[in-house]
Amino acid sequence: MFRLGLLDVVPVARYTLVEEMSDGVLVLDAQNRVVDINPAAEIMLSVLGKPPIGVPAIDLLDPWPDIRAKFEGKVEASQQITLPGEDKRTLDLRISSLHSSTGLLKGRLIIMRDISEQVRVQQQLERTNKRLQKQIKQVEDLQAKLREQAIRDSLTGLFNRRYLEETLIRELAKVQREGEQLSVAMLDVDNFKTFNDTYGHAGGDLMLQALSGLLMQNTRASDIVCRYGGEEFVVVLPGADTLVAFARIEYIHSLFEKRILEFEGKEMGSTVSAGVAGFPHNGETYEDLLDATDQAMYLAKKRGGNQVMPLTAK
Repeated sequence: MFRLGLLDVVPVARYTLVEEMSDGVLVLDAQNRVVDINPAAEIMLSVLGKPPIGVPAIDLLDPWPDIRAKFEGKVEASQQITLPGEDKRTLDLRISSLHSSTGLLKGRLIIMRDISEQVRVQQQLERTNKRLQKQIKQVEDLQAKLREQAIRDSLTGLFNRRYLEETLIRELAKVQREGEQLSVAMLDVDNFKTFNDTYGHAGGDLMLQALSGLLMQNTRASDIVCRYGGEEFVVVLPGADTLVAFARIEYIHSLFEKRILEFEGKEMGSTVSAGVAGFPHNGETYEDLLDATDQAMYLAKKRGGNQVMPLTAK
């Protein structure tokens, strides 16, 4: 031992490994008294300059009762604690038991690592992530709003012609694949130009909104109600044959005929002409089916208006 200088190496090794390490090291005996402490632990526990060798751990940690309660009496533990004070520090505590060769408990080793900076960085990342998530949600909401505005008619709140084209093509593919039927109705307010000349555009807008409300209130959730353009409206009824669609549109037609609106102290009312066509009897494509529906509505107009005309099968 003397020849190899082991008695000189051991103190050097302890100084290098324990005294100089940034982690705090606290060694307790079986009675929980401090038997060793390194400078890093002294700084963490604010006992710099007065090593508490022989002091009960309970007394050493007396200024931090919450910390003491968290690991007092535990033989093995691993947890994070926050030291109180103006500059709060977070420590990662690891408690390990020390046993003799016969398995007898001789004490405990407590390693304390200051992870305050990591915790601050993590908290900052979490705050940044929350802000990013909030910004992403705002962008998604804005995109949804813009998408909604792109497919909605601003006056009536109904879907617009663009949405009709996208949806009807998709619905036709679906019913064709599943062997179902589909009907389309087109409605046009009778003599709308004359009505506009009499009551003005504000009166005309009120009438269009009234018809839109009736269409929404008297169709199914699965039906697609669109303002096709001007005073024309289109209703797509998936799964409905022309008889069912005719009965539904006839009912809406009768409600609108009886509807009297108050406008600038005057009473006003109007009627609609409508045509109904169905897939696959009157057309199998978007263009053919809308053309067939338009033909049926034209027949209703030609026969005096204020009626619903189903198109006979080709």
